[in-house]
Amino acid sequence: MICKDFQGLKLSQLGFGTMRLPLREDRSIDEEQAAAMTAEAIAKGVNYFDTAWPYHGGKSETVIGEILKQYPRESFYLADKFPGHQIAPSYDVKAVFEHQLEKCGVGYFDFYLLHNVYENSIAVYEDERWGILPYLLEQKKNGRIRHLGFSTHAGVPALEAFLEKHTDEMEFCQIELNYLDWTLQQAKIRALQSQINPHFLNNTLEIINWEARLADNERVCSMIEALSTMLDAAIGRDGRAQIPLAEELQYVDAYLYITKERLGDRLTLRREIDEAMLPVRIPRLMLQPIVENAVEHDLSRRGGELCLRAVPQKDGRLLFEIEHDGEMTLDGWARIQDALQSPAGPAGPQRGAAAHTRPAPPAPQTAQTPGRCGRASTAPAQTTAAPVRTASPRR
Repeated sequence: MICKDFQGLKLSQLGFGTMRLPLREDRSIDEEQAAAMTAEAIAKGVNYFDTAWPYHGGKSETVIGEILKQYPRESFYLADKFPGHQIAPSYDVKAVFEHQLEKCGVGYFDFYLLHNVYENSIAVYEDERWGILPYLLEQKKNGRIRHLGFSTHAGVPALEAFLEKHTDEMEFCQIELNYLDWTLQQAKIRALQSQINPHFLNNTLEIINWEARLADNERVCSMIEALSTMLDAAIGRDGRAQIPLAEELQYVDAYLYITKERLGDRLTLRREIDEAMLPVRIPRLMLQPIVENAVEHDLSRRGGELCLRAVPQKDGRLLFEIEHDGEMTLDGWARIQDALQSPAGPAGPQRGAAAHTRPAPPAPQTAQTPGRCGRASTAPAQTTAAPVRTASPRR
């Protein structure tokens, strides 16, 4: 377990929270399962245990207190919280604190927090009627609270206002940062973006397409349809990680169609792919970025022929080669050699910096790469790294 130093204490980076302990069918806490979970956590190096007055209707403190009694007091750090965020006229600060110590079966709390400091509870914690802060500071002075802090779900302005007054009194802050929720929230946002934005774009493209058709502009219609095909490929709304080779070639064709509108007849494509290979499934957008790289880094300047071939291998893999007849500069040659010698292979936004160029060398160099360069190989169920073959530059 990774530990973090806090004022000389070695706290486990991962703590054990008791807000949601395992329950029986009657909704009572399953003490046996909770004890087993605690034992497992301790065995893995967890030493920070967190509870609070309202957890499980007031039962959490009692249960975790009973469980921790079997372990040496100095072997764990116990955190509890004062429920100022739900204060009631019947609450007595001293009575609550003493009852918490009793329920947990300890003589002191390693960490004690003002529970849920936020916009509406700050006034309660500062209210002289309750005397919460003065009492807790006194308990800290007497050693019954080793470290005093607060937990919060508040926004930044409220936290700044609270800390401006109480920086010298508060030693630490415990914030809610649920990694799973955090990830899911971001995933939900991305999902909405992937649904809304492409939907809008596709509808817009369709409107433009119809306007072009009404004007009998077939050239514009074809470009819009090719762009729509590439948009669908990039978004991948159907969630398929692998697609048939035939579909990937449609994406390549769509890209080249748009590119040829810019370059004209200067760019030509030759395929050497057996039709029997078309059903083979490969990672989505494995080939199109490599073709784009070859075009943008050389052929876009002067044109030329691009050859795309699929070569079956004896081990069952399918090797793809993308070859063009361009001339490579010395700078380009040096960049490729650097990429091939790197343990990680070509990296960064240059999607496929190495392409097989002519004339081919007598003894080709090889290197293991992620399959983003001039050659990539795949099997029906998986993608494997393949050698990248490069040629000496023309001078």
